[in-house]
Amino acid sequence: MKHPEEHTLELYVLNAAAVAPRRAEIEEHVKSCAGCKSLVGEMSAYYSELDQELQKPKAPVSTTVERQLAKRNSDLAIWEDRLATSPTTGWTAPVKTIRYYIRRYPMATAGTTFAFAALAGIGSLMGYREVTKDLDPAYAELNKLSGHLEVYNRGNDLLWKRIVRGIDTTLDMQNISGNPRYAVFDIDADGRKEVLTTLEMTGEPVMPKLGLHIIDGSGNNRELLFSRTISFRGTPYEIPITLEAGSLFVIDSTDPAHPEILVTVKNDRSPNAIVRMNAQGDVIGEYWHHGQVRSLYLHDLDGDGRRELLFCGTNDVDDNIGPAIPVIGVLDPQKLVGRRESRLARGYGYGESDAELYYVAFPLTEVNTYTHSAAGVDRIRLEHDRILIHWTSREGESNMYALEFVLSLSLEPLRTLSTTQTKELFDREYAAKHISTRLDDAYLEALRSQIRFWDGEGWSAKAVRVSHTHTAPEL
Repeated sequence: MKHPEEHTLELYVLNAAAVAPRRAEIEEHVKSCAGCKSLVGEMSAYYSELDQELQKPKAPVSTTVERQLAKRNSDLAIWEDRLATSPTTGWTAPVKTIRYYIRRYPMATAGTTFAFAALAGIGSLMGYREVTKDLDPAYAELNKLSGHLEVYNRGNDLLWKRIVRGIDTTLDMQNISGNPRYAVFDIDADGRKEVLTTLEMTGEPVMPKLGLHIIDGSGNNRELLFSRTISFRGTPYEIPITLEAGSLFVIDSTDPAHPEILVTVKNDRSPNAIVRMNAQGDVIGEYWHHGQVRSLYLHDLDGDGRRELLFCGTNDVDDNIGPAIPVIGVLDPQKLVGRRESRLARGYGYGESDAELYYVAFPLTEVNTYTHSAAGVDRIRLEHDRILIHWTSREGESNMYALEFVLSLSLEPLRTLSTTQTKELFDREYAAKHISTRLDDAYLEALRSQIRFWDGEGWSAKAVRVSHTHTAPEL
């Protein structure tokens, strides 16, 4: 007599669609085979017990906030606004762990007696799962087809996944900026990596939209939160500025024993800020900027072994009299200390930042002048001895066009490049007599010559550093 495989019997007990065509055949065999009938009975009893356990009312769980906002230094008010850590939430409730074990190892549970299966489930509760599965995240990826953020170990086992809200938009933004909003890194130096992300994720357990999520290989998470009510030039913002789902971050691992996080807090337009914090969520420094911070990068530009922080986006300070301008900034992350504001975006009431090494403004085109439209820098790409600045703007609601400014590693402007789409746009506007200049080599060279560098007092056509001739006031 040929017996069905044990895995097939398990699928039969679970009423799986995969064995639907063979259901009558399996039922006939089970009736006449005492061994298979006994095995099916054990499997059925096991799953019945699990279902009954799941239906029991859950006892209320009392959680306490593991860390509170604390004033660590009476001289620095910034410590009053340290990033708070929320209570830890987990995915490893006992019954869920048993059920996960069964689904992950169906042959181990269904292929033996009920006693062994129960023992395997109990063993998983006692930490045996750590022995059978590597829970150290190795990499993560966004799966566009399923809409999930998926996290895997070194053996390519899926550790957990969560649905990402707006994954198509997220992937589009990631392709433009070049930096994903998730990273796998051992942020707490315990020998196991965590997944850090600002993606908005749905499903169970519920995760807040705001905050930087730090999630281990078992799915347990904690949140680093930030919220601040501010005003700019005397006008208060009604909604506090927060670390939200669109925030960007990079990890500064210059000191492996004490890694730091550089993360943006943002509004839809202005203001944005870059916050430097340690792995515990303590704020070390803030850099406030009136305009968008669209991308963040760490790169050693001058070859001294220390990476600089590059950001790009827009400056909106004077958008009441003209379009926002495209900008990039180069900061010394070690000088992001205390609460400071950009010298090019004064108005928050904070001291001037001395972290700025370079602050560069890029020109608007004649199409921008005609359409009264802003432009911005979406991304920075480093290739060997060059820095490529990706400049974008829109004509109307949907017609995007782009330029690329090429700089040396010392930020000397080298040349300006145009896309075919941008040239076609200029040709149409020129033919309609909306603009007076074609997008030819001479015009591209004129745009290159209009790049300006802030020297601390005014704008310069030379690639100069920001000069810090006075000390910013203490908080």
